[in-house]
Amino acid sequence: MKGQKIAFLAAYSTKMGALRPIILIVVAVLVVFVAALMLQATGLQSDTSELNTPASTAVFKSKAPRTPPKHIPLQEPSFDAPTNSLTDEDINRKLAGLATRNEVEESIAFLKSRGYVPPDVVEMYQNYSEEVLQALGNDGDLAALAVLAGQYAEKDYDKFKNAVLRSIVHGSISFAQVQADLYFTQSEFELANPNGGNSELAKLDFLLSLSWYEFIKMRGGGDAVTQLVDARITKSAFTISPADRATIQSQGAAIYAELSNERQRLGVGEYDNSVPPGLENFLDLIGIY
Repeated sequence: MKGQKIAFLAAYSTKMGALRPIILIVVAVLVVFVAALMLQATGLQSDTSELNTPASTAVFKSKAPRTPPKHIPLQEPSFDAPTNSLTDEDINRKLAGLATRNEVEESIAFLKSRGYVPPDVVEMYQNYSEEVLQALGNDGDLAALAVLAGQYAEKDYDKFKNAVLRSIVHGSISFAQVQADLYFTQSEFELANPNGGNSELAKLDFLLSLSWYEFIKMRGGGDAVTQLVDARITKSAFTISPADRATIQSQGAAIYAELSNERQRLGVGEYDNSVPPGLENFLDLIGIY
């Protein structure tokens, strides 16, 4: 499957291979502010230092992005309801309105399963050859695909897109956000084109960006995603009509259906869109899912 394009998403990715020859600065608010937020909201420094990953900026010039997003998705774990009773520490934390140690650990595991991971995993996979990474990626190893995307972004934009889309197929939410933010940025730069932007094309890209966020909502994205979409609509140069909102929903559903079909073809089953019980409020606090 090495070098092979993912044809099932050609309709959604065609414009991505034709980025304007200007610098596109994509501020992808993808990586968790987990370390800082954990320190503030939970005080469990020893449990969260491994996720000390800053928000990243991907800089794209023509078809050769220089600094790709490097958020390593891991395989989706299962989440069993805790059976142990609360400790005195947990009770005190609950009374203080903070997450328990178990909730913190489950939150970190959940975020890793959706594409937010420690940088030491990136460093480890960067030691593998391209051939090894390709073999791992063909088996659905999301960490390998993410590192491949980072390498290809510097030299081969088509392979970069391929790795991103394969990551999304295998469960990455972080790269779905990359897709959404790429279309959003493309729309912004189309409007700002000094040679005269195409407002109709810019709006199509804007709606497609929101359609990818609709896909993320279908994957279990909560209030943070809804608030981001609402804020972008409010601040945009476009009037979003009821028909436009229907288009966003239908395109998001179409993206989900195509990706689900590809998962079935690969034999990996349906997406797991569940959120572990009791973690909704904590994930809203983090504000990324």
